[in-house]
Amino acid sequence: MSYNLSAAKFIVSLLIAGSISFSLKAQMAPTITMSPEVVSFQVDQFNDFHEGLAIIKRGTASSLIDNKGNTVVPFGKYQLESTELTEGFVNGYCIFRDVKTGLAGFVNSAGKVVINPLYGSASPFDNEGYAIVSDKNNATLFFVDRNGKTTPFPKVFFYSRKAITPTAALTEANGVTKSLFKAKDPRDGLPAIYTDFTSGIAVGKEDDQFGYYTRTGKKVIANKYEFAQPFSEDLAAVAYKNQYGEVKWGFIDKSGNVVIDFKYSNQPGDFHNGYAVVYPADKTTFQYAFIDKKGAVFYTVKDKSKNDRKDFQGSLAFVAGKHDLDLLDAEGKVSELSINTGTKDKKGNPVVTKSFDYDNYIDNGNIRVTMKGKHGIINTKGDVIVPIAFESISYFDPASRLAKATYKVQSKKSSEIVEGYVNTAGVFVIVRQITKTQW
Repeated sequence: MSYNLSAAKFIVSLLIAGSISFSLKAQMAPTITMSPEVVSFQVDQFNDFHEGLAIIKRGTASSLIDNKGNTVVPFGKYQLESTELTEGFVNGYCIFRDVKTGLAGFVNSAGKVVINPLYGSASPFDNEGYAIVSDKNNATLFFVDRNGKTTPFPKVFFYSRKAITPTAALTEANGVTKSLFKAKDPRDGLPAIYTDFTSGIAVGKEDDQFGYYTRTGKKVIANKYEFAQPFSEDLAAVAYKNQYGEVKWGFIDKSGNVVIDFKYSNQPGDFHNGYAVVYPADKTTFQYAFIDKKGAVFYTVKDKSKNDRKDFQGSLAFVAGKHDLDLLDAEGKVSELSINTGTKDKKGNPVVTKSFDYDNYIDNGNIRVTMKGKHGIINTKGDVIVPIAFESISYFDPASRLAKATYKVQSKKSSEIVEGYVNTAGVFVIVRQITKTQW
């Protein structure tokens, strides 16, 4: 298919030829190009790639493509599920709806139906091979395994969102569709569905107390906690009310043994790379700290940070410190995050800049940044990976190594937006074709 941008056709032809350069300098703004083999689609919407595949939409129809632009599922065959919680493939399967009945099922990465469309609602499959589905009337919930076998969804996994912290209720990470909220908990009419299983167990609630249960609803750790978090790295944060009526947080193991005493007044974070964030009741001395799995303080952060993501992401964590933004590694070493401009000063020293905004997410060692309204990606050493020149850019899908991006092509009289998928060099390989008609 050919790529057309009507009035901007000449500009795009220059872009494809690699002959347009932009106002930024050096490696911070190399020429933005399109691949000579660029593939275009006349569609209304591109969605992010997940597990090597992306859902694209035209009108109410959807299609599935791979990273070469090949069609895996053609338009009109299925209605592929694409919401903020269920976009694309998760753990090998994608939710779809039958175009005639509107019921949900699952397809695999080859576009083959592996679980028939029998359900009113569905969640993506979790890491342990189960999804949540409802009957066609959204009245009853079930677990379904990868072979399509269903088992009852225990009542212990329904509990009020009012009674638990937001991070422990239904979240995007859990991937349960909003439509599942149509199911009502008879106890309070405001259900939360919580099934973040680790080694076959998850938080459940009975008699207004939290414990841990298997998928069949069997209790494995007593329901005696005021609040409870999922297990992370074999430990879970739980809150216990002592004899004085004080609610304190600590950590237990999968046998229910207390590993870190109940001493924290504020809810701790989960363990990542061996460390969890804890918050003091009095922040006069420090704002928060990282502890190890024995409860020993590893590192304290004294300064307030605009970053609200404080857990370790891989081997690094964002911290506020001497500089506006620092990175803490698992050895306790702190380094400043800045962007290498690719230029040198008069003395031959590399020139860096700290004038940028950043996401609070480290994706495989990469960080999305914004500078003067333009977006790009750097690594944790400050090297520019994708030019800081895009109107928008998402993170790279590990399987396809593509990211959705938009770029403004500016001429003297007008501007056009190029939308598509770029590779890790910032080159467009798939683009959305825009066709303008009189009508």
